[in-house]
Amino acid sequence: MNDSTISPELREQTRQARNAYLQLSNLGTDHKNQVLLEFAATLRSNCSCILEANALDLVEAEKMVQRGDLSESAYKRVMLNEAKVEQMAQNCESVAKLEDPVGKVLQASRLDEGLDLYRVSCPIGVVLCIFESRPDVVVQISAL
Repeated sequence: MNDSTISPELREQTRQARNAYLQLSNLGTDHKNQVLLEFAATLRSNCSCILEANALDLVEAEKMVQRGDLSESAYKRVMLNEAKVEQMAQNCESVAKLEDPVGKVLQASRLDEGLDLYRVSCPIGVVLCIFESRPDVVVQISAL
């Protein structure tokens, strides 16, 4: 893929993702955890909307199965239900309980008098993620 083949929509999504990364990477642990908990609550409160949108995806996926463009197992992975949406919300809450790795000194060494070198963990954002037919992956990637 070269620069001329990237759609305007993809450029805009990339720009929005970059802006979100810049904002989120500077948040403190408590604030990040609050975002994750709000994300979980939003998943729960929008469960019916999520399932309605998934039903539309399933209609298209069924057509793909009938044409032979999608396997039956991939079709089943696209399928969401209330339990799966709840599991996505619980996964967000689980990530909020993890120790925040950002800002941890991983290595320190003295190079010279008054000159110390530190390796400190920092967020780099999502470099690239390719996945197929698993809507819950979006939530997993977003939470991490």
